[in-house]
Amino acid sequence: MASFGASDDLKIFHDGSNSKIVNTTGHIVISSNSVDINNAADNETLAKFDHDGGVELYFDNSKKLEVLTGG
Repeated sequence: MASFGASDDLKIFHDGSNSKIVNTTGHIVISSNSVDINNAADNETLAKFDHDGGVELYFDNSKKLEVLTGG
């Protein structure tokens, strides 16, 4: 387990079955112009978030929801 912060506020670990990120204070913030979330094999897209470019959600590597300018 890796712990960060004055009171171990952020922990990253594996419990034998799952990998976990636990934050006990504030927010978890990811700063980037584009964020893609893929499956563990890195061969399917789960979600995409693009700065000024919308949000896309996928099921079975097929886009099912897209939010563009104006909603």
